[in-house]
Amino acid sequence: METKNLNTKYCVGLGEILFDVLPSGSQLGGAPANFAYHAGQHGLHSVAVSAVGKDALGDTALRLLDEKKLKYVMPEVDYPTGTVQVQLDKEGVPTYDIKQGVAWDNIPFTDDIKEIAANAGAVCWGSLAQRSEVSRKTIYQFLDHTPEDCLKIFDINLRQNFYTPEVITESLKRCNVLKINDEELITIGRLFGYPGLDIENKCWLILGKYNLDMLVLTCGVNGSYVFAPGVKSFQETPKVEVADTVGAGDSFTGTFCASILKGKSIQEAREKVAAMLGAQPEEIVFTSCGTESDSTAVMSALQAQPEKKHVITTRVEHSALIALGQHLEQKGYELTYLGVDSKGRLDLDELSEAMRKDTAIVSIMFANNETGTVFPIQKIAEMVKERGILFHTDAVQAAGKLPIDLAKMPVDFLALSGHKLHAPKGIGVLYVRKGTRFLPFLRGGHQERGRRAGTENAPYIVGLGTACELAMRHMTDENTRVPALRDKLEKGLLAAIPDAIVNGDVENRLPNTSNIAFQYVEGEAILLLMDQLGICASSGSACTSGSLEPSHVLRAMGVPFTFAHGSIRFSLSRYTTDTEIDYVLEKLPPIIEQLRAISPFRAMK
Repeated sequence: METKNLNTKYCVGLGEILFDVLPSGSQLGGAPANFAYHAGQHGLHSVAVSAVGKDALGDTALRLLDEKKLKYVMPEVDYPTGTVQVQLDKEGVPTYDIKQGVAWDNIPFTDDIKEIAANAGAVCWGSLAQRSEVSRKTIYQFLDHTPEDCLKIFDINLRQNFYTPEVITESLKRCNVLKINDEELITIGRLFGYPGLDIENKCWLILGKYNLDMLVLTCGVNGSYVFAPGVKSFQETPKVEVADTVGAGDSFTGTFCASILKGKSIQEAREKVAAMLGAQPEEIVFTSCGTESDSTAVMSALQAQPEKKHVITTRVEHSALIALGQHLEQKGYELTYLGVDSKGRLDLDELSEAMRKDTAIVSIMFANNETGTVFPIQKIAEMVKERGILFHTDAVQAAGKLPIDLAKMPVDFLALSGHKLHAPKGIGVLYVRKGTRFLPFLRGGHQERGRRAGTENAPYIVGLGTACELAMRHMTDENTRVPALRDKLEKGLLAAIPDAIVNGDVENRLPNTSNIAFQYVEGEAILLLMDQLGICASSGSACTSGSLEPSHVLRAMGVPFTFAHGSIRFSLSRYTTDTEIDYVLEKLPPIIEQLRAISPFRAMK
C-alpha cells in the first residue's frame, strides 16, 4: 500500500491478523482488520496494520483484504500466517485455540507503519497482539508516534492466558478510550484486586484511575453502556437471531469509533436520508423499523379521514401490510387486494376500477421483497393523486438500490428500513410529504416535530444517515456489478440444475434480488444444508422464514405447488464477491440432487 502524501487522518486497526478455522471453514479475521473494515463502512479512511507470513495463507489474506477494498500495511515476515481454531457452543459463543509463534507475533515497526502512525486520527489495539515482546514493542512505538489528538482505543481481548496485569496496565495508561465486555470486566476486577465491586462501580473506578475520556461496556443481549466523567448512557441491544458472536465486538467498536470521529448529529442524518430520497429534511420522521412506518402511514390516513372506510393494497405486500389489512377488516374497514400475474406484475386497470370516493389510502410496495419485481410507482402515484386519494409506498427493498426522487414523484408516505441499507436493525424512516395531513401513531412527547413520540435512537439514526450517504455513493455499483453477479448466479444454477425457474419479472426487478424455485424439494431443507456450508439465503420472505406454508406472494402469482415449496431468495449486495457466487454455484447443485433423491414429490412425477 502506498502511504505517501496522505491528506487525511487514518482510523487504524493494529495487531493480529489470522484465519479463524470455524466448523463451516476458514475465515479471515483478527480484531484489528475487523475493526478497520467496519470503521471503513462508515466512511472513515481505515487501515489495518499487522504482519503476514511468506506463505499461501499470507497471500490469501492480502487477496481477501484487497477484495474487501480494505487498506493495509502488513509486512511479510519469516513466520507462518496466524490461525486460530474456533469452536462454537449451542448459543453461538466461541472458544479459541490460538496458534503461537506466528507472523502477527512479529510485527516490525517499519517506515510505512511509522508514517501511518503519524497520520492516525484513531487507533484501536488489544491485549492479544501484545503477547510477544516484538509486537508489543511495535504497538508502543506506534502509539508514541501518533498525534496528540489521536483517539486511542484499547479494546481488551482476553484470550487464553495471553495477558498479564503489566501489559493491561501499560495499555490503560496509553489509551483514552477503553472498550471492554462484561465478562472481561469481571476478570479485570479479579486481576487487579477489586472483585467485590459491582459492574458500574468497577467502570467508574477504572475511568477515574486511568483518567479516561470514555469507557465503553458491552453486555451482549443486555445492552451497552458508555461511561464518561460524570455521565452514563445506556443502549438496548436489538433483538436479532444470533448465528454466532465472532467479530461482533469489533463491529461495535468500529461503528462507535466512526460515530465519535465524525461527530454526527440527528439533523445531519436527517439531511442525508432526505438527500437519498430527493426529499426535504423536515419531511423525514425517524421510526423503529419499516413495519412501524407502514402502520403509521395507513393509520394516520384513516384517522385523518374517519368518513372513509376503504383501503386498497395488493395481494403481494410485505406481511407488515397484509397483517395490518386483516386487522382493519376486523375493525370494519373494507380492503381491496389487487392481484398480480404470473410474473408478479399489477394490472393498473384493476387499480383504476378499485378506487372509490370512500378510499382513504392506496398502499402499494415499491418493489416486492421476495421476487424483487419493481412496480411502476411513478405511474401508480399519478393515477391515485388524480383521484384525490392519499398514496403510500413501502420502499424498504428499493431505497438505496434504485434512484428515488420524491420531488418528482407524487407520493404522500414512503417507508424504509435501515438494515436493508447496512444500517443497524431497529431503525426506520417514514417520509411524510410537506402539507399532508398527519396524525401521529405514537403520542406522548414532542420528538420528531411532534410526529413520533419517544426517545430518539441517536446512534442508530446516525448509522442510518451514514448508510444512506454510502448508498448514494455506491448506487452505480449497485446497478451494474451487483445485477451482473445476480445474473451469473441464476445462469449458473439454471444450467446445472434441471426443473428450476426464476420467479418474478426478470426484466423489471431489483438489482440484488433473485428468487429461484427448485421443483420437488422443500425450501427449508435447502436452507438447512446451505447454512451448514455458510451460505445465507431465505425461503420466501425473510420475515416469515421457518414457516412451512408456501409464500403468499408465490401463491398470488400462481406458481405451482411443487415449485413454490422449493423457492429460495438470494439477496446480494455491493459487498458480494465473485468468489462467493462461485462458491454457491459449486455447493448448491449437489444439495438439490441430494434432496431430490429422497423427495416424495419426485417419486410422484
